[in-house]
Amino acid sequence: MGRGGFWFRAGAYAVDLAAGLLLWSGAFVLLAVAGGEEDALPLIVLVGSFVIAVVVYGVIYGTRRTLGQLLFGLRTVRTIDGRRVGAWRGIWRMLGGALLVPGVPLLVIGLILSASSYTVIDRPVRFAVVRTR
Repeated sequence: MGRGGFWFRAGAYAVDLAAGLLLWSGAFVLLAVAGGEEDALPLIVLVGSFVIAVVVYGVIYGTRRTLGQLLFGLRTVRTIDGRRVGAWRGIWRMLGGALLVPGVPLLVIGLILSASSYTVIDRPVRFAVVRTR
């Protein structure tokens, strides 16, 4: 299997980011419809939906394929044996990625640099995104 190149990874990331933002904004729409007038409720919804999204998306990333990976024919595997990276590693990866979202330019630079090699995040845990078709 060949490595997932820049455009495949960037496309999959864009699809996943759009889906995540759409679902996260849905939490705020529900909050507005429910009439969240209390001061603490918006903060609880913000933090709670973020934690839930990171855990669910991380488990999907580590054990299955995300929507973007499915559409672009990618999956994340360990470079040593080709197996899935696992739920916990997927959660940590998503948490790291979610905390870097404000630094999107850094992510773009990372995608460009990872087209032919490991990214900074991939290197210590020895896994890679590979093409499945």
